Amino acid sequence: MLKMKILRILLTLVLTVNIFSAAAFAVPTEPKTTNPINTEQNNKNSEKGMHHEEKKCKDKKCKDECIDPIKSLKEKKEAILKLEKEGKISKEKAEKKIKEIDSRIKEFEEFNKLSVEQKRAKLIEKFKGVMAEKVKEGKISQEKADELINEYTKKVQEWDGKGIPRFYHKSRDKKIKDR
Repeated sequence: MLKMKILRILLTLVLTVNIFSAAAFAVPTEPKTTNPINTEQNNKNSEKGMHHEEKKCKDKKCKDECIDPIKSLKEKKEAILKLEKEGKISKEKAEKKIKEIDSRIKEFEEFNKLSVEQKRAKLIEKFKGVMAEKVKEGKISQEKADELINEYTKKVQEWDGKGIPRFYHKSRDKKIKDR
């Protein structure tokens, strides 16, 4: 009798282990589905003014030449309008942001209408203003500001005047702080 009970327990144990181990090594029968959120994000990135070589853009090797600022601002404007319609932001806040975006778009369009020499002069003057402000705040010395202005002027003079200058982007202020 005792032998029968032990055999029954052993048999039950073997069957249980067999069932659970088979489930652990089973291959899923459903094919992998793509995440719709990732697909939407990929579509957005390809429509955001990126040039035709998407591989470079994904590697972020050409970030500043891939994004058209006017197109990007228009997309932000659409996003704000969408948020307003959904009630996530107030009408006043939306109007304020849209007004700011419209003024930036206008600035870019006016800048694009200038001749190459006028563009260069405007970029240099704006940079000199930024440097003067940094010196005034005590973030950098006047000597360092003069050095940076000379470097920037050389780069601007080498620029062909088409598109956004490769050296001109928001991280420039971060580099100045790090120096």
